[in-house]
Amino acid sequence: MLRGTWAELRLIELPGDFDWAKVARTYRESIKRLMLADPDLRPVIEAMASLRTSAAVERLAGPARAFDFARYAAALKAAHGYLILGPLDPDWTQYEGRVRLESVYVPQSVKQALPPRDLTRDYLRSLKEESLGAGLRCAPSLQKL
Repeated sequence: MLRGTWAELRLIELPGDFDWAKVARTYRESIKRLMLADPDLRPVIEAMASLRTSAAVERLAGPARAFDFARYAAALKAAHGYLILGPLDPDWTQYEGRVRLESVYVPQSVKQALPPRDLTRDYLRSLKEESLGAGLRCAPSLQKL
């Protein structure tokens, strides 16, 4: 970029082995020193350094990998899939690593709970409905329901 600007302005002819990269580095370093010396510009250079650091960390980390649930489950089973019986009794050490948790525990089955009911009142109401449906006369205590 600097070389192109120099040629465009048609300034004095420079030797063919002129080190444009060194000029750019020197210029960049002098700008950094000026920015660090100026209290108003110091936060700018610190922010730029932080961005470079985060970009470098991302390059080192590489692409994000998807979490391998199957591998995680296998590692958990290997580490915690057996009962540790040795601390219970020294005679149990012969069974260490042989009693699988799956053989001891039963999977739980869960169902939705019914709403709370007043069994007496519900039973009496159903008796009243049955007796009315059958054409029978209800007892006076059931007529209030």
